Amino acid sequence: MHIGLMGNSLRPMIQQGTVYGYDIAANELIDSIFRYSNADRITCLYEPEQFQQELLMRKKNKVLRKQETEKEISLLSEYDLLFHSDKTKMLDMEILHNVSSEFSPLLALREVIGRPIPITFTIHCASYPQLLNNFFLPMSMMCFKSYDALICTSAAVRLTVEKILKRTREYSGKGNQLRLEQIPLGVDTNRFAPGRRFEAREKYNIPKDAFVILWLGRISACDKADLCPLLQVVAKLIRKNPNKQIRLVIAGYQPEGTSYLQALQGLTRTLEVSEETIFFDRHDISTRSDLYALSDVFTSPVDNVQETFGITPIEAMSCGVPQVVSDWNGYRDTVVDKVTGFRIPTYWCKCDEDLCLLGELPSDQQHRSQLHHYLLSQTVAIDPNAYLAAFQTLLDNEDLRRKMSEASRSEALKRFDWKNVISAYDILWKDLSKQATTSKESFNPDKLLLPNYCEDFASYPTSFLGENVPFSRINGKKAMLKDSHHAPYGVESILFPNELLDQILIRLSQSLCTMKEFCAEHPTQPQAQIRRSFMFLCKYGMICPYLETKGR
Repeated sequence: MHIGLMGNSLRPMIQQGTVYGYDIAANELIDSIFRYSNADRITCLYEPEQFQQELLMRKKNKVLRKQETEKEISLLSEYDLLFHSDKTKMLDMEILHNVSSEFSPLLALREVIGRPIPITFTIHCASYPQLLNNFFLPMSMMCFKSYDALICTSAAVRLTVEKILKRTREYSGKGNQLRLEQIPLGVDTNRFAPGRRFEAREKYNIPKDAFVILWLGRISACDKADLCPLLQVVAKLIRKNPNKQIRLVIAGYQPEGTSYLQALQGLTRTLEVSEETIFFDRHDISTRSDLYALSDVFTSPVDNVQETFGITPIEAMSCGVPQVVSDWNGYRDTVVDKVTGFRIPTYWCKCDEDLCLLGELPSDQQHRSQLHHYLLSQTVAIDPNAYLAAFQTLLDNEDLRRKMSEASRSEALKRFDWKNVISAYDILWKDLSKQATTSKESFNPDKLLLPNYCEDFASYPTSFLGENVPFSRINGKKAMLKDSHHAPYGVESILFPNELLDQILIRLSQSLCTMKEFCAEHPTQPQAQIRRSFMFLCKYGMICPYLETKGR
């Protein structure tokens, strides 16, 4: 099988001063497809001169250098695809997959090519208000086939997507046959494995005999988790066990321009647990396995609809660290209650009438998302008594911690090792590909809502130059532009190939020539690129339309 991957889904690992689970998931998913997929070939589409090009090349070279795969891995420039005359030959994949939720470029590619290539993509968040109009509504209206699939990482988000798509289909009066599939994210069980506890504690100056509780993640009450209830519960645990050394480690990144971390630090002083609470702001994510190694318990009181799966609980699970988490969304699929840890009951109520009525306010999209997420998360209550009881149980029972540690490692190896997760992708891709080969569904590029610039903006110029207008070369001008023309995007040699520009200039040195005539003389060259190159040379005074120079 030949898999095509969209490289634009990769983003800088740190954005706005923080780390997002999406970026960890997207990077590790592509790495794991490279390593573990049964595909014979993988082609990554990328845009030249963007950081994704170098990143994908590094990923490719790394797996090949370590001999982690025997498959053929190659990169395909989206510009080459855009300007190539035979797009069907270049796009010979059997599957097109995006590790992010962006799907419209894949649909447009397939519809234009007219080949039954299954499209799969992964949703990482369903709660941003703008997604209703920018993602879900287009998804319900666009030309998906019965052999396409949206991959949901948890049962909870799959149910959410089903509900939202049902509403958008009722709103638009349209629907399609898009499949919803559930495949979890994974963890590198070799990298995240039980570590050397005492060495890790010595490295971070933590008492060797302390009971250590770890929170690791984005430090934000707006779109992750409110940690104030956690601090209150830990303060009670400390007061209840005066003869025990208890430490709470809060590690992660705080988004730039926010002050939630400072508020938490202030609360530790109010609760008189500042000496027992250790903050690691902007902890290096590449060494986060150290934090799991030094911990007795991992905790995550996530209360936000922004969450869909949760990577840190399965990382802790893989490291053999029992998890105490809220019974919320994807955590319900990962943490096995009373086996690998404890899931703490969460409570909510119907309290969103105003947000539903005026759901487009505030007008600023980012502020809207933060406000909605924050208001909703502040109405999700995590049972404090059950939370405290779970910590107390693990504090009192070292044998239970050991059993949960062993069960956690076993569960991670069985269910969340990337090899097994990618195997589920392979099974899905094989099924979709088989279905596609027998499908009778048609293709119609006219159904796509794509740009039509020269038609839509025809009223802008003084006039259009038809393809039968002859051009002449202006004598005395340099034959090459590359020495004098600025290149703001760094890809001008691709957009306006020097070889093609030279061919046009040489041809016009011999006689007048129309764009239509030149296209006929160069049938393998994309005609649109020829016409753009004519106008590019005209723009910079190298050539001119003959009608405008007549009589000079």
